[in-house]
Parts: sequence; structure tokens; C-alpha cells
Amino acid sequence: MSIFKNKKNKNLNYLDLTPYALHKHELKPDGLVDVLVPRFKNKFFEKAFLPRRKSPYIKANLDTFGSETWLLINGKNKVGTIVELLSEKFGDSVQPATERVTLFFTQLYSNNFISFIELERK
Repeated sequence: MSIFKNKKNKNLNYLDLTPYALHKHELKPDGLVDVLVPRFKNKFFEKAFLPRRKSPYIKANLDTFGSETWLLINGKNKVGTIVELLSEKFGDSVQPATERVTLFFTQLYSNNFISFIELERK
């Protein structure tokens, strides 16, 4: 699902969008991030069907690049700023940075891990 399928979003520039996280995360000792995705959206189902010792979250493990990107998603940094920061940190190993970051954000958006402030205002 592309964020630009909607006609009113056609004029938006991806690098000017401001992403924000829809889920919490855990930072592992090795510096990688686990995104905590709730197993159930409804608290009733969580209480009714979740065994007591089982976590109410599914952990989505991110790699080094994904973890650094996730940590930069704070509702203030624009995609263009995140691309610049990642390019500074990773250098040539992340090139082409703009394409990699926008593809990663598209995947996060289509899986409902993030949204964009500008899309919520429209």
C-alpha cells in the first residue's frame, strides 16, 4: 500500500513528511530494536485468549539499519532529515540512502507500524 495512492496525497513530497511510531519498542543490549506489536487490538480478547505467561506483544526484530531508523522516528524529524543522519552515520554502506529509507518507511506504513503527521491532517 503506497502512501501516495490517494489523490489528495499526490502533491506531497516524501522527504517532507514527518513519521511517528504507532507502537512501543524495546532496546536490546546489542543496540538493536524490537518493535512491540500488540497481539490483540481489543483488551477483552487479550484477557480471554492470552495465556497468563505469554507476552501480549509480538516482537518485530529490526536489523542495525532498521533500528537506527526507528530510533530517529520521533514525530519531529522529517524523512529528509532522517536520510541525512543515516548517511552521516553509515556512509557508503547505506547508499542509495533516499531510496532505502523511503522503501523502509513505505513498508512500515503499510504494516501499520508508523504513520505520518501530514497524512493525519488531511
